[in-house]
Amino acid sequence: MTPRVDVAMIEDTLTLNEAMQLFNETGFSRLPVYHDSVDNIIGILNIKDVFSAAFSMKKEIPIKELMYDPYFVPETKKIDDLLKELQLRKVQMAIILDEYGSFIGILTVEDILEELVGDILDEFDREEPEIQKIGEGIYLVDAKLWVEDLNDELDISLPVHESYETIGGLLIERLGHIPHPGETVHLAEAHVTLVVMQMLSRRIVKVKLILHTPPAHDGE
Repeated sequence: MTPRVDVAMIEDTLTLNEAMQLFNETGFSRLPVYHDSVDNIIGILNIKDVFSAAFSMKKEIPIKELMYDPYFVPETKKIDDLLKELQLRKVQMAIILDEYGSFIGILTVEDILEELVGDILDEFDREEPEIQKIGEGIYLVDAKLWVEDLNDELDISLPVHESYETIGGLLIERLGHIPHPGETVHLAEAHVTLVVMQMLSRRIVKVKLILHTPPAHDGE
C-alpha cells in the first residue's frame, strides 16, 4: 500500500491542462481526485481520458466529468480477496480506509501482484544448506563457508592460514589463480580433494569435497 502522505492526488477544481501537467510531473497513469480536502476522495482520473479529451479539443471540460467512481475498501480486507474484486470490477486502484472511514492510502493491482509473487518466491526460494552430503564421503559445500567451521562440522583438518578464511580462499591460495569449474586441489595432509563445481563470474560458488580414507600403517 502507498500511504496517504506519499499519494499524488489532484483537486477537482484543476483544469485539463493542469491535470496533464500533473500527470507529466508524477509519471503516474491514475490519480485520486479530491474535493476541498484530501480526506474527501471523490473519484479516480485516468491519464488516457485526460489526453483523449485534450486531443479532442475539449480542454474546457471539467476533470470531474472524466473521472470514474473510486472503489473504497477497509484496511482489514484480505489481499487475495481484494485482487479478485478489482479484477472482477476491472478496476486498477482501491482507496484504503481505516476503521473510522478516513483515507489512509491506495493499493493498485500491480502492488498486489508484486506482493503475492513476492510471497510465492519467498516460499519456494529457500536457501540451500552450506553443506550437503551428496554421497558417501562426498559433500557439496558453499565456497563462502569458513575453513574452521567446515573442519568442525565434518571433523576434518583442512589447513588454516592467515592468507584466507573461506573454502574458496583456500582453493585460490593453493591454485594460485582464479579457477575454472572442474579444477581440483588435493590436500594430502587432510586426506581431502576439493573440486570447483560452480563459478559466478570470478567468484567460486560451490565446491565438491571428497574425503579419502587415510592409509593404514603397518604395525612394527
